[in-house]
Amino acid sequence: MSQEEKIKIREYFFNKRLNLSPDYIQKKSEEICLKAINYLKLQKNIQNIALYHPINNEVKLDYLIEFLENNNYQIFLPKIIDQNLRFGKLSDDNIKPNPKISKILEPIILSDKIMDLIFCPLVAFDKDNNRIGMGGGFYDRLISKYHGENYHSKFIGLAFLEQLSENKLPIERFDQKLDDILFKG
Repeated sequence: MSQEEKIKIREYFFNKRLNLSPDYIQKKSEEICLKAINYLKLQKNIQNIALYHPINNEVKLDYLIEFLENNNYQIFLPKIIDQNLRFGKLSDDNIKPNPKISKILEPIILSDKIMDLIFCPLVAFDKDNNRIGMGGGFYDRLISKYHGENYHSKFIGLAFLEQLSENKLPIERFDQKLDDILFKG
């Protein structure tokens, strides 16, 4: 499949997500966060959890963050450094708007801790846990790095049912599957 076809798929699902109503986004985000909480309750040895700052109608994480804070998990947000994702703790004094994309909050001080669980945003996904993101390859590179270094981290996508492709998504050699995708519609 050509790069142009992948761009068309990304654009289709991105616009589909953008057209979801605010009420729908809020309601389904809470349901997806509840699925994530139930997933977490089944996991052992999970302490360091990476989230994302939702933009453009991505799954909102407020409900999940509240649970994580109340249960003493370490919460991290990503920052792009030299085309790779790095993480810093989520705290009021360690977060600032990204100078290029002001809607995104990112950490100021970064950590070298390995994440036990990474919740990933996505634009589209299929039933085989393939994902299409925004096209930067940041999560693909992170998954490849973590798997290459034999870290036992889990990568979980969070999405709305409307982002599910009925067809298998086009996969290129650098694309990485997620361990699971939690969605609701």
